[in-house]
Amino acid sequence: MTVKVLIVDDSNMLRNLLINLLPEEYDYDIDEARDGAEAIQKFSNADYKLMFLDLHMPNVDGFEVLKTIGKDAKDCSIIATSADIQDEAQNRAFEYGICSFIKKPFDYKDISNAVNAVLQQE
Repeated sequence: MTVKVLIVDDSNMLRNLLINLLPEEYDYDIDEARDGAEAIQKFSNADYKLMFLDLHMPNVDGFEVLKTIGKDAKDCSIIATSADIQDEAQNRAFEYGICSFIKKPFDYKDISNAVNAVLQQE
């Protein structure tokens, strides 16, 4: 099974790190977005199964992405990533429909657990 993934982060380094930390037992079709506006555009033109979404980016942030794609994201599991570990930010993201929250800096175990939790529900 090929998993269509969108990785949204303003940091090229963190996008590449996420790609390299994805569990190897799955086959991925990966797209990247550098900001929320690009994420919204790509999301509207593809059927993603999984999205990693940075909550804090310049211009259009992750919260705005969540508000914009809203009900259209029902078939896409969204994993928020952020260095902001305040309860308020996490709770707000969960209210907008994320399935998981991973704090930065993340590692293989964080990514693997989140991906497996989503994909093993299939």
